[in-house]
Amino acid sequence: MSGSLERLASGQRINSGADSPEGLIFSEALRAQIAGVQQALQNSEFSLSLVQTAEGALA
Repeated sequence: MSGSLERLASGQRINSGADSPEGLIFSEALRAQIAGVQQALQNSEFSLSLVQTAEGALA
């Protein structure tokens, strides 16, 4: 009963590794992948800004 209340209160299906070890592993792998994609997006935005600055200097 307390596990159900904890899930309801948090809004999460997995609150700890004891709830679903395989779900937690999958969730953490997905979280790491999302962080990598976000970093790649930031890197490409920085690169675009750098190219635009260089282009402006050449014009």
